[in-house]
Amino acid sequence: AIWYFIKVFGGSLLIGAFFALLAAKMFKHMKLRRPDLEHLESALTFPFPYMAWMLADGMGLSGIISILACGIVMAHYMFNNLSEETQIFTRKFYKMFAMLAETFVF
Repeated sequence: AIWYFIKVFGGSLLIGAFFALLAAKMFKHMKLRRPDLEHLESALTFPFPYMAWMLADGMGLSGIISILACGIVMAHYMFNNLSEETQIFTRKFYKMFAMLAETFVF
C-alpha cells in the first residue's frame, strides 16, 4: 500500500512539475510580452494544468496532485516570465475563478 501511495504521489508530482517547467520555458522564449497579446498570454496559462491533469488521470495517477504541483511550480518559475499587465490580470482571474469554484462547492 505504501509503494502504491509513493508511486501515485510521486508520479503526479513529476507530471505536474514537468508541465509547469514546460510552460515556464515556453513563456520565457516566446515573445508574448506585447500589449496586444496580453489576453493570449493569460489564456495560455490555463492549458498546462489541464494537460497535467489529463495525463495523470489517464495514467491512473492523481490529477488533483498534478494540478497542485503544476500550479506551485508555475507560480514560482513562470509567473515572472509574464508581462506586468498579464501578471495582474492573471492573478485577478484565478482569484475570481477560485472564488466561483468555492461558491459552487460549498
